Amino acid sequence: MDTRHRRSTPAELRVLTVDGMEFLTGLSPDEASAVGHHWNAIRRYLEYGDTGNLDRLQHHTVAGRQLETLIDVIERHAVRGDVSFESIYDEVV
Repeated sequence: MDTRHRRSTPAELRVLTVDGMEFLTGLSPDEASAVGHHWNAIRRYLEYGDTGNLDRLQHHTVAGRQLETLIDVIERHAVRGDVSFESIYDEVV
């Protein structure tokens, strides 16, 4: 299923997990913050090649799902267009 154009609820966050792009709801404030930190780490890597923040997030989970930190997997998602920084909330394009 192409999740880039999926309709979501406002409280649903896009999260890049080891299982691929997921849309999670009901996150605690700490979990939502971790998702934001994860997207910032991905952006920092893709823009500057800095892996430090991704390294610190290895094995980190949100709502029982492990966040993706492998560089080659993140690059593959970026090339496919799965990684977008306009918003971590899913948007209909």
